[in-house]
Amino acid sequence: MNLRLVSAGIFLLAGYLAFGDFLTASMLSTPETFVSDIGRGIGGAVSGLATRVELFFGR
Repeated sequence: MNLRLVSAGIFLLAGYLAFGDFLTASMLSTPETFVSDIGRGIGGAVSGLATRVELFFGR
């Protein structure tokens, strides 16, 4: 049970660190820029993850 809570906490913290700035800034913007910012954040997160996996396997 404790491991599940820790895992959920780490997942939420990672999500906040990845998208927190975009969400905070987008509250003051139009819906179009909000969607654009979220898309850019998701793209950056996926790109960063792909880079880490690539570095992990040494390619």
